[in-house]
Amino acid sequence: MIDEKKVIDQISAQFADTGSAPFLQRIGDDCAVRSVDGGYHLYSADVLVENVHFSHSYMTLFEIGRKTAAVNISDIAAMGGIPDSLTIQLVCPPIENLADAIKELYSGIHELCETYQITLAGGDLSRGPCWVIACSIVGTQNTRVVYREGATIGDELWVTGTPGLSSLGFDILQRHGRIKAEKLAPHAVRAHVSPSPQVKAGQLLAACHDVHAMIDVSDGIAKEARLLSNSCGKGACIYVPSTIKKKLQHPESLQAPEHYFLSGGEDYELLFATAPGFIPPPEVSCMQIGHIIDTPGIFQIDGTPWQESPWDHFSGEA
Repeated sequence: MIDEKKVIDQISAQFADTGSAPFLQRIGDDCAVRSVDGGYHLYSADVLVENVHFSHSYMTLFEIGRKTAAVNISDIAAMGGIPDSLTIQLVCPPIENLADAIKELYSGIHELCETYQITLAGGDLSRGPCWVIACSIVGTQNTRVVYREGATIGDELWVTGTPGLSSLGFDILQRHGRIKAEKLAPHAVRAHVSPSPQVKAGQLLAACHDVHAMIDVSDGIAKEARLLSNSCGKGACIYVPSTIKKKLQHPESLQAPEHYFLSGGEDYELLFATAPGFIPPPEVSCMQIGHIIDTPGIFQIDGTPWQESPWDHFSGEA
């Protein structure tokens, strides 16, 4: 059996002795980081595949394009960076009115490019059996990059927004379809189909030297907390604040609030480790959800391990 981490580790080892560019971080964080003219360039990429990451049954092409941009911008935000430019590699299925469909998809990308003043620098077009949208993004940071590595025992763990809300929206969309789901749980549906990358929050947090490590929440709090704590050889004690539990409780939910919070994913919020007694900037909406401990793993307050089921692209593959 393989998993996503093993594949990434294999690729990283395979290319460990290639290249001589001055990268401070290569594979293993939300972005690769290169030192350039007294500042930093940040590089990341993501791909969205039809019927794996999205479905036309509940998302428009505009929303699919917008989400493609959002997930990449979120990686830049997780390093405290400013998104600068991106390229789009698009595989189009053989459908009617393809030119109009492409225009709608790129309109979604354009919305966030306009919001964050990002340049579309190029890309590629091809044909295939389904929609595949890949994005490569470049960002900048002039003063301080925040990495996943850097947390220490006793550090507090904080998160922006409401992790798990996107997963709740996804469950309700799958069960009831778009029209009914929007009536039942509009905030959860919006969190899933139209996420907002935390660019400003990332920059404000990077300016706080009490923020020791940061990661974006794309695959659930449990997996991201494990990645963040593993980076320093430690573990994490996680609890679900009552305010988040309340937001994740819904008559149509398929899982307990704790499941959505820990294993949901696709929230694109920021999880970060701070010095004890951290006071967040007033402009950043966030709350404390735990702390770093010496024992590797993800645990509840009483020391019981959390039961995790995080997203893994290669789960079940031989």
